[in-house]
Amino acid sequence: MALPVSPDPTDRRAAVLRMLEESPDGLTDAALARQLGDGVRPQTVNQLCRRLVAEGALERVGTRPILNRLPAPPPRKVRRPRKPAAVVVPDEGAPAPGASSAPQEDPGPAPRTRRSRKKEPATASPPAEAVPSEQNASTTGASPAEKATPKAPVVDGTPAPQPEDQPEDQPEDQPEDQPESPASCGPPPYDALQAWSRVVNVQSLVAGWLVRRGATLRWASVDGTGPARDLVASLDGDDVHVEVTGWPADGARTHPTTIAGDWFAAAEHAAAERRRAHPRARIVIALPDTRRYRSLTEQRATSLDGARAEVWFVDAAGAVHAR
Repeated sequence: MALPVSPDPTDRRAAVLRMLEESPDGLTDAALARQLGDGVRPQTVNQLCRRLVAEGALERVGTRPILNRLPAPPPRKVRRPRKPAAVVVPDEGAPAPGASSAPQEDPGPAPRTRRSRKKEPATASPPAEAVPSEQNASTTGASPAEKATPKAPVVDGTPAPQPEDQPEDQPEDQPEDQPESPASCGPPPYDALQAWSRVVNVQSLVAGWLVRRGATLRWASVDGTGPARDLVASLDGDDVHVEVTGWPADGARTHPTTIAGDWFAAAEHAAAERRRAHPRARIVIALPDTRRYRSLTEQRATSLDGARAEVWFVDAAGAVHAR
């Protein structure tokens, strides 16, 4: 008997992005599932939205309920026009640059000071370090090479930087914070208040097992209350993408074994999407070691082999066993 064919994830992805464009305030997983129709479960939408968050296509904000919305565009850096530097050429009687400028008791108005300077004898020589004007430069006996070399403009007594000394402008469209290469992170914490088979603890056990094997953790999702979490690590020169799923809690209206079947199907679908996005990486589904999950793995062995997805079983002691 032929297996049911799931809807094209590309169309579902485009539909989710289109609905979020029409609802800028965001939509929950359940609301997106209702609008998608065709019996799509909120768990499936949760997996798809978390993939889109990892790709930077959308963001998840708030708590209970968590809203999915498109990320806001980065602010555009406005380039302000550069003001031309003011060039100040001191008079013959002005103090040289860098000289002491102690405040005087009564400097008097500027016009009176200039008139008093004009009354000084013409034979008075200017300070040795005063900057000569262009007219005086022709009479000081400077060499032709010195006359051809432009003088550095002086602003408030300090020479302004020349064009070659100024830093190059950054591109206008360059973001303020460039993304860096993925940094290593520590294993996510273990929650002792929950059973070892919950997704948060299965993720912590798998991460610790990878670190003991010499792997470098590059990503570990720690948000959300869904049935799955992510791990990305580098192990023996390979990129390892792990889709972690836990065991449902008791006390729900639906039997845990039935819920586990839905969670396994969602993990299998997420692994197939990861395979298309990362064709050269190792794709892994990590599950708590239970009879139900082992039975589902045997039933879906052909589909898992087609997607080149590995299955790891984790026990309460933190040991990992491959299928």
